[in-house]
Amino acid sequence: MAATNFKTENNTFRKLIGNGLTYRIPRFQRDYSWTNEEWEDLWSDILGMLESDGETAHYMGYLVLQSADDRSFDDIDGQQRLTTISLIVIAVLKNLQRLIDNGNDPEANKQRADQIRQTYVGYLDPVTLVARPNSSDLLIKAKQKKTIILAGAYINYSNNKNRKRYDSAIISFGYKNRTVYITRQPIPLSGWIPFSSHGLNAHLFSKGVGMIDHRKVLFLVCFEELLPGIISSSFFSDNTPHVIISVVNNIVGKGTGERRSQYNSIYLMSRLFNASLLRSWCPV
Repeated sequence: MAATNFKTENNTFRKLIGNGLTYRIPRFQRDYSWTNEEWEDLWSDILGMLESDGETAHYMGYLVLQSADDRSFDDIDGQQRLTTISLIVIAVLKNLQRLIDNGNDPEANKQRADQIRQTYVGYLDPVTLVARPNSSDLLIKAKQKKTIILAGAYINYSNNKNRKRYDSAIISFGYKNRTVYITRQPIPLSGWIPFSSHGLNAHLFSKGVGMIDHRKVLFLVCFEELLPGIISSSFFSDNTPHVIISVVNNIVGKGTGERRSQYNSIYLMSRLFNASLLRSWCPV
């Protein structure tokens, strides 16, 4: 008879969900059965934590989980609570999106939504629709394998009453954390507003070529894919790149043909200069 190992520990919901772990409800478990009564009890406990003399945490009770690898778990006891709190997280994301759509402090609420999504949900692969590991799990693996992850980000915020400027950039994190590129030419008017104290900064005379894994790389962010002058100048310099890495989002040009134009532009430029193209398209 095989030996069974039991392990008990105290964990937060964030630690349970936020480490790239997956949970499965076995077929023999009952269906979700909580009613308004159980929901109201839980919600009352959550609201109580917001009071000045309230509890600092909500006790979820015990969970019984079974796993062979400490990464994927069968939920033997506790699926009602785990499912309910997961639904609350999804509801919070939905309401944050509503605030963003209504123009209610959109930048701050988008940051909140992104942080909650990365911590508790992760992202769906746009091709396979399979959930990707969240950022904390990716960082752990990147450090272990001594690799880096590249991502688009807004950095260098200057946020006061008279000046709200920032940079659009590509950053690396994981094994090495640094800013690898700051956008030279953000999209005019909607992002870069000349002679204004608000919006994205332009770095027109900075270099767009950097080094990744001993390879010369031309970095581009979104709108810059449509600028053959910026792209060509990098290839006609003494620092000719071998690879093009471009980070693109789904905010600007949504519902128009701009995204197709961007792809056609950068694809043709990569063929013209015989450079490999790595393009990250981020659905937001």
